[in-house]
Amino acid sequence: MTTEAGADKVLTTDASGVATWQTPVSYDTSAAGETGYVQFNDTGAFGADSNLFWDKTNKRLGIATTTPAYTLDIIGTLRTTATTTFFGNVGIGTAGPAEKLEVAGNIKITGTIYGGTSCPSDMAYIPGDRPFCIDKYEAYNAGGTVVNDTCINGSQAEVDANTTSAIAGSASGKTPLVNVNWCTAKKACQNAGKHLCTNPEWFQACNYKGSQWNITAEEENETMACNTSIAVGAGCKAINPWTTGCSTTCVTREGAYDMIGNVSEWVDKVVTAEPTNGLGNGYITGYDIGASMPSAVGAYNPNNAWAGDYYAQYLGTGNAYAGHRSGYWNSGSGSGCFYLYFNTYTSITQELLGFRCCK
Repeated sequence: MTTEAGADKVLTTDASGVATWQTPVSYDTSAAGETGYVQFNDTGAFGADSNLFWDKTNKRLGIATTTPAYTLDIIGTLRTTATTTFFGNVGIGTAGPAEKLEVAGNIKITGTIYGGTSCPSDMAYIPGDRPFCIDKYEAYNAGGTVVNDTCINGSQAEVDANTTSAIAGSASGKTPLVNVNWCTAKKACQNAGKHLCTNPEWFQACNYKGSQWNITAEEENETMACNTSIAVGAGCKAINPWTTGCSTTCVTREGAYDMIGNVSEWVDKVVTAEPTNGLGNGYITGYDIGASMPSAVGAYNPNNAWAGDYYAQYLGTGNAYAGHRSGYWNSGSGSGCFYLYFNTYTSITQELLGFRCCK
């Protein structure tokens, strides 16, 4: 062993076991930056800067601020790509939200908001992964003037420009609002604070007797007494269309009336090309439940799962046609939850064609 021992030396050995006295390597272990700066590894030494600050007294972490006012205070943009759960109230533009979400300012939404189990009294709640509300009855004019302005391409711009002041109402014993083009129907729903039902919404809501979409026997035997065969009589059945809710048995499990027959109903689906890859006209023999569209058509068969409902193909060559569903008072056995027509211009008005709204 060598004898170069001295102050501040350490004894070490090499790989062969030879011992020597060495001056130890010196490391700077002092904290970097100012008090409160969070330390990090900066190429082997302690580093810090004002963008990451810990307020020990108040137990607050600041990002891009040295004066955090909250448990986590961030100056700048926050991005999260995973699910984020909040157990308290969330405020946007306000520091004291009184509800689970409180926004001080405007909200812009490009999608759909899906909410809880509560609907207005004139609407039925439709459960599911994306629950919504649908009018219990076919729309009637609850006030205002119907104006069938230009509706050539079924655009939102045409709807916005539509001058109708009619408000789509939902109530029993009313005359359905018919002879309205697609844009006017959509505008009347907007005037009511609702929207024209989308094709999937309408189809999901057409759920009779709890046997969703599989209602062959009840449709064909007419035990639901829906208005599909020019059946006129006394009272609310004196003329066609019947008044809303006239048939108390033509009602879905959730409480929506006349979704089979009475008047056919516009839905918010405009097409400029055949949406089913050219199925053609025919009775439905296959259906894509997820897309709310037929997948096959063929000869009439009242005993299949689609109850012999009818599909009418798109007839245009680049022109805008809108879908309508349900069938009307003279559609006969072709009426039903699967009934879907795309052979109607968005500008068409007919006494057999009405609508209902969703929210």
